[in-house]
Amino acid sequence: MIDSPSISADGRVIASALPGSDYEPPRSGHWFTVSTYSMTDNKWTEYPGLELRHGPVSISPDGTKLACVARTTTNGPSLFRILDLKTGKITVGQPPSQKSNIAISWSPDCRRIAFDADVEMPLDEPPVPLVFVMDAETGVVSMIAKGRTPSWSPSGEWIAYFSYIAHIRDKHGWWSFTGADGISLMHPDGTDSTFIHKFDWPMNIKPVWSPDSKTLLLTSFPDDFTGKFDIFMLDLTTRKLAKRFRHPPTIFGWARAN
Repeated sequence: MIDSPSISADGRVIASALPGSDYEPPRSGHWFTVSTYSMTDNKWTEYPGLELRHGPVSISPDGTKLACVARTTTNGPSLFRILDLKTGKITVGQPPSQKSNIAISWSPDCRRIAFDADVEMPLDEPPVPLVFVMDAETGVVSMIAKGRTPSWSPSGEWIAYFSYIAHIRDKHGWWSFTGADGISLMHPDGTDSTFIHKFDWPMNIKPVWSPDSKTLLLTSFPDDFTGKFDIFMLDLTTRKLAKRFRHPPTIFGWARAN
């Protein structure tokens, strides 16, 4: 599945992926072709040089590049890849872990990328989710926090992410979380990490910023029985959380009004 499509800052280009020729809904293991959709031309453009099985496809705010964890159609493993939509050049990098890349988020200047990955722990301990920042030109990667699903603010000042929740082992030997989700902000260099709000329920997909960087949209996990979910609005000035949409379509981005 494609966990998270994305939209450019002006709302004109959507990055996602389309089912490949081997797509069969009941069968696992099929591949998707990385693609973009133009809201101006109302058409899809496929990039057959990139294929993925799951995970996000993230377009840069200016709509000129996209990033994903993908393979080439000819051979090779799935690696971090950045596609320049103007030149067709693909830059290849190796993320610290292939276990999980739930979120990929570009900086407003399109020079860096924030992403998360699970890092394996010794023995049978659960992996720890970490947030990284990668230089899009050099591929240099820095770990900046424990947590998941980072989302870069349009102002460039903050990265929002779901705080790391430690695991505990119960009397039966099963690992479980010690508490509910919470959201934090930090500067892109990993400094001034600030815990903003704790939830009584787990949250899904990466936080969605408003264009003015003052508000976040947060999506709850679907209910186990109904599959329905809610979207909440978090005011970062007052730190008040309010239910905004009940059982809506999934919201992946917030574009400026033209």
